[in-house]
Amino acid sequence: MSVRVLALLLLPTLPAQVAPGDGIRLTIVSSTCLALPENPRAMSLVSPVTGAVTAVLGLVPAERHPGSGLLDPATGEIVVGGPCGGLRALRLAGHEVTQRRQIRTPAAPVSIAAVALDRDGNYFYCTGTELLRVDRQTGLVSVWDELTANGVYNALTIDAEAGRMYVGTFSLLVGNPGFIFGYDIDAGPAPGDLLLDTGAAGLDGFITGLTHDGAGTIYIAATGFSGPTVAAFEPATGAAALVPGAPATPVNGLAYDRERDVLHLVGRGGYGLLDLGSGALTEVASPVSSGAIGEPVSSGVIVNDLLDVTTAFPRQPSASTPFVFEVAAHAQPGELAAVIVVAVDGIAIDPVALVVGQAGRGGDVRASWSIDPSALGVRAGSSMTLRGARASGRVGVVLGSSIDVVFVP
Repeated sequence: MSVRVLALLLLPTLPAQVAPGDGIRLTIVSSTCLALPENPRAMSLVSPVTGAVTAVLGLVPAERHPGSGLLDPATGEIVVGGPCGGLRALRLAGHEVTQRRQIRTPAAPVSIAAVALDRDGNYFYCTGTELLRVDRQTGLVSVWDELTANGVYNALTIDAEAGRMYVGTFSLLVGNPGFIFGYDIDAGPAPGDLLLDTGAAGLDGFITGLTHDGAGTIYIAATGFSGPTVAAFEPATGAAALVPGAPATPVNGLAYDRERDVLHLVGRGGYGLLDLGSGALTEVASPVSSGAIGEPVSSGVIVNDLLDVTTAFPRQPSASTPFVFEVAAHAQPGELAAVIVVAVDGIAIDPVALVVGQAGRGGDVRASWSIDPSALGVRAGSSMTLRGARASGRVGVVLGSSIDVVFVP
């Protein structure tokens, strides 16, 4: 079958970001802006295969205490939140920061405990008692929810395909365990539904991280569960249980790896991989410090598990307002990759490649355009189905995930 190419992307080798399969360990010494001590191990690239740990260079003081972060699948940027740098995106060449872009500068210094993207690429993050959203297209900030009782927001994860966000809170007050709240993102700002009371479920500890797999399971990290410090929660049934094989030492961050079906864990026990099938825990890298006061401690982990994931932001663009359209295919470094339109309004067409290029060391081929839908005659309800594809020397052409882009009023 022939493929019509709409735009051939003739790129030089893209700067290295995070290689497919690798992780990023974040560490923090200070969670306030009052004092920012040196932290040369604030961010490190970690290979789960070799155990190699490479410190990221070129961080400015406001970036040396990242409390949370993510890997943007459309741009390849590392998005981090810290105590006084706000929310910003970093681009690497090798293992050094060469570009930075400010996403959100708070009115006052605040600690950003967690950040995630929805299906349109909008940023959701939590700061103490506020849950906020930054619109990817306009940069406008809106308050999604606020805590009115004792406690703070300390973790969140978004199941983008399901349009669901899960947020974890904790309190230092005796008798106030952690809670997990659920949100329907498509319904707009509203108080979350209480899904889990960790105390009532028999779990003991402060929630420090959340992640999810593709089947609806939410994984919870904590500093003080009795015994293992990772739990699995099923929102559909309300069931929660400790995960076999999890370390007995506090876990400060975790990330689900869809490629390996493992959890990447960071905390006082170092950087580990927890196999969810066998329960085997493998140490990849040793702890960043002894955990003494004034020494860095792990605060979060990010993993590049995007191989064969097709990305498009926004997934629900406006049919009446101009927007920036971003697409990306994810491949192995050096492979030829493309993002292809395979259907329009639900009807299969001869494939049209939106972009074709060679994946850089970060494993992606990406492009973006400024779109005026009125000039294209697009109407609300129109849709197109996209798929990534890559040419693998071992198995030939490999198709990525299929996603629908639907225009809304």
